[in-house]
Amino acid sequence: MEELYSTLARYYDLMYANKNYKEEAEILHSIIQKRKRSDGNMLLDVACGTGRHIEFLKVHYDIVGLDLNEDMLRIAWERNRDVEFVQGDMTSFKIDRQFDAIICLFGSINYVRTMKRLDAAIAKFTEHLKNGGALIIEPIFTAESFRDEHLSITCVDNTNCKIARVGVSRRKGNIALLEMHYLIAVQGEIRHIKEIHEMGLFTRRSIVDTLSRYGLTPEIIKGGLGRENLFVGVKT
Repeated sequence: MEELYSTLARYYDLMYANKNYKEEAEILHSIIQKRKRSDGNMLLDVACGTGRHIEFLKVHYDIVGLDLNEDMLRIAWERNRDVEFVQGDMTSFKIDRQFDAIICLFGSINYVRTMKRLDAAIAKFTEHLKNGGALIIEPIFTAESFRDEHLSITCVDNTNCKIARVGVSRRKGNIALLEMHYLIAVQGEIRHIKEIHEMGLFTRRSIVDTLSRYGLTPEIIKGGLGRENLFVGVKT
């Protein structure tokens, strides 16, 4: 998966050009301000990708971006040179400070795959959260909302690059398998890239219970950013 994200990092923002990061950032800011009880403005963006949310959230917060993929971090840093970025895994990272807010968006939490690793990730989030700080997690789907054998297509059509991505999702026990095929036409050549994402299917109850177990007061915000529900935990 790391190799695939490295290969596709340069195309990532093209694939999500219609995603309204500015509007999402304002929704996130509103949620954080209404719920956090700490009095600082430090924010950690876990699995920050190419730093598009950071681009708008840094108006309100002092931000650190964390991601496992070096190529995605490089793009994020080029976009936000006034922000600190750290390479690390969400289940084992260590940063020498605590934060007033931590966000983990756009299904990144599903990549931990197992309950054991979900537990490890939330333990790390809690460790890095100040008392009164707010955690926001956005799964791409839960066990209840996952659609088996769902078909998808995304196309990019600009002057210098053409991309068609088709995908199908399948359930295998507690794992979602998302198979995607890319046709990328650029610089007079056409490339075919196949990727299979293995993502955990966590129930809403299992996420809420894990938040509670680590001393976070849980809340579900239905509809979230217009996709799956948001799971919020405030450290008490």
